[in-house]
Order: sequence, then structure tokens, then C-alpha cells
Amino acid sequence: AKPCSVCHVPYHHRLAPFSNMKLVPCMLCGKKWVPETILSTIDPPKRMTVRGAGVLIEARVCRARPKANGENDALAVSEALPFLEFELMRQLMLKLKVLGRNAAFSLKSEVDVGGRLIVATATATAVYCEAMPPPRVLEISRTIDVKDAEDLQLVKLQDQIQTLSAFNRRNLALSAEVSAERKRAKIAKRREIARARKAEMRKKEKENARRKDRRSSFGNIYEHNSDKKKEREKKEKEKSKDSK
Repeated sequence: AKPCSVCHVPYHHRLAPFSNMKLVPCMLCGKKWVPETILSTIDPPKRMTVRGAGVLIEARVCRARPKANGENDALAVSEALPFLEFELMRQLMLKLKVLGRNAAFSLKSEVDVGGRLIVATATATAVYCEAMPPPRVLEISRTIDVKDAEDLQLVKLQDQIQTLSAFNRRNLALSAEVSAERKRAKIAKRREIARARKAEMRKKEKENARRKDRRSSFGNIYEHNSDKKKEREKKEKEKSKDSK
């Protein structure tokens, strides 16, 4: 199986289970479809290609607990939970954009109901999966005029968040370039090793051919000498017979 197959959706892109669910072609193979973001409770698969290192991400939401007793209290808490979880996931998605990641694995969520507060927390490991598209650029728009120091502080905080998001995106792009350079260096090294092996094999073949030539030449010389020796012995025998 391909490394990007863990991100492929198991259905046709026109038959998505949710109407607002956007699917895009896989960035690695281009044959299957992948979502824009993955939130998963399992650990990141080992064969999945990621860019950069994983980052711990955490989202926290606090809401006041409505004052009620008995069954009304339980009903009020249960009605507040869906909105609490929605805000928690929304905050998690925004933090993924700030970090420049497009997937969160090992997701764990917890809801604590206290006497006055309801607190929800979610933790995960944020990664950038190369099979999925990069997250959209985080843009914070303000429609209210700046009037006092508090508004100025909020505008400054918005600028800092946008700067951090752009910085994380640049870091991921640089890490992609570094990893690509490492891959190219590995490929070049493998090619050099293969060339050196081929050169050694050719050298050994030439040496073996030279040895065979030497052996054949020595054999020819030996045969020639042996023939000469036989002729001499013949001549000596004939002379000995004539003398008798």
C-alpha cells in the first residue's frame, strides 16, 4: 500500500457523508481523494509521510454552569455540552491553522462539570501530512473601529497571531526544502555507490580476463616447448638407431 493511502477517504468524493465536507485530490498520488483536515484519536501511522515534527496542541473552553436543581440542572448541563464541544473543536481547528498543520492525532477530550463552571479540554499531536493540502492562511478581520487601549491591545494580539501563523508556514516550507535536499543527497550517494560498485566489477572482470589470457599464453608456451622437446627426443632416438 502507498504511504498516502491512510489519508484516502473510502467513498467517492461526490458521495461525502456531509454536504459541507470538502474533498480534494491527494497531493502525493493524485488518484484518490483526501479531506482538508483529519482529527483522529489513534496515533499517527508510521508509514504516513509527514513534514516537520509533531507539536502538542491544546484547546480549552470554559462556560458558566446554569443555576438549577435536580432534573433541571442535568437538562441544562446536557444542553450546554453540544455548544461547548463545538467551540472546543472550532478552537482546535484555529490552532491548527496557527501552527500550520493539517492533522491532529492522539486526540483526547475531557469535560469537567464543577459547581459553577463547565470546563472542556482537548489535547492532540498536530502534524503536517503531505498527502493533504496545506491549511488555509489565517486571516483575522476586524469590523469594529479602534476606540480605546483595549481595542489597540486586541489589534496587536491579532497581528501577533497572524505573524506566528506565517512564521510556522515558512518553517514548514523550509523543512520541506531541507527534507527534499536530504532525499536528493541520499539518491546521489546511492548512485555514487552503485557507480563505484560497477567500476569495481568492471575492474575485476578485466583482471580475470587478463589472468585467463596469461594462463592461455603460458599454456601455449608450455605446449610449444613440450613439442620441441618431443622432436629433440625423436631426433636423438633416430641418431642412436643410425649409429647402431
